[in-house]
Amino acid sequence: VPRLYGMLLHHQETITLWEKGLKKICYTFTDSGKVQHSGVSVYSPKAAIKALNLKGIDLIQIPSNLLDRRFEQAGVFKLARKNNKRVYIRSVFLQGLLLIPFEGIPDNMSYAKPVLQRLKQLRQETGLTSQEIALGYMKMEMPEARIILGVEQITQLKQNLKSWGKTYPPSLIPKIKTMFMNVDETILNPVLWPASHFD
Repeated sequence: VPRLYGMLLHHQETITLWEKGLKKICYTFTDSGKVQHSGVSVYSPKAAIKALNLKGIDLIQIPSNLLDRRFEQAGVFKLARKNNKRVYIRSVFLQGLLLIPFEGIPDNMSYAKPVLQRLKQLRQETGLTSQEIALGYMKMEMPEARIILGVEQITQLKQNLKSWGKTYPPSLIPKIKTMFMNVDETILNPVLWPASHFD
């Protein structure tokens, strides 16, 4: 391609170097026309807010899903809108944890069972799959964000597109927000999971 749409710094810690020369380096790519936008992948609302307030950072990538609403609660999306910056969301299925059958939860992740039991209950109440609930929430609650999905097979891509294209009842949002309040970070942050969680 003649030009990349965006270039993301992989580690959020690198934004501390933005005013110490990193901005100048990134500007050489945008000024030359090789890259249209610069951004950063972040892990915390604090880092997201810092990045959104930096001149020259146009994009941020964050983890968010129906369990993890820390960025939403911290006002990250409002700030991005105000500063005319784009948000990309990863981990909408929480590294696959939201999609595995309840009976398949590994013993070393049994601490996640109470939360996933509530997701199972929501599936039964709504008649929706976990995939539909996860994507429906993102589609309705964060319409301005761009969703990043990883797929291994074309059937997964087709399922995701079909789920995204569905019309969801507005009642789904308050149900999710009521059922999944203040989920512990040991569930939200895969870095804190046991090493062999899905082996």
